[in-house]
Amino acid sequence: MEDRDEKSISPLDARAAFWDMLESAEGWARAIWKKNPQLKEFYRMKRLAQVDNDLYSYDKWEKTRDSYRNGRRTAYFYDKASGKDFEKTIYANSKEELKKILLASARSFEPDPDDHSKVMKEYFDGRGIDWMSRGLPSCWQKYDEVCLNPNYDGSLSWDEEDSEE
Repeated sequence: MEDRDEKSISPLDARAAFWDMLESAEGWARAIWKKNPQLKEFYRMKRLAQVDNDLYSYDKWEKTRDSYRNGRRTAYFYDKASGKDFEKTIYANSKEELKKILLASARSFEPDPDDHSKVMKEYFDGRGIDWMSRGLPSCWQKYDEVCLNPNYDGSLSWDEEDSEE
């Protein structure tokens, strides 16, 4: 019978293997993204569902409306030219104002496997690790760990020219 110690790896080797996996997760996720165009649609749908959920909360809760009116909420934007993201305070006095800001925020960032900025590296690192452990999603509701609005009806548009209603 083999000695159990011969089959185990050292803690140093285990850490090296783990870091190697993490390093390769980003490249693997970028390749998977290119080969699976539905992931782009899943991503867009998930972001639009988040915007829809925020607009629903705005309609339903006075405290939420007050937060947006008084700049106590923020949105993240991505500047592709600089490769950096930034947080912007939201001041919105109407649902239409809020919708415009939230859609602009959502549209500002879309995963791009050919963009090697720090923000995209972090995104694909995270997705790669998630997909390696859980598998690729099979529907947009499973695209991320939390889907706050799984019954989203697709009423918002990713395309700016289609968003005017």
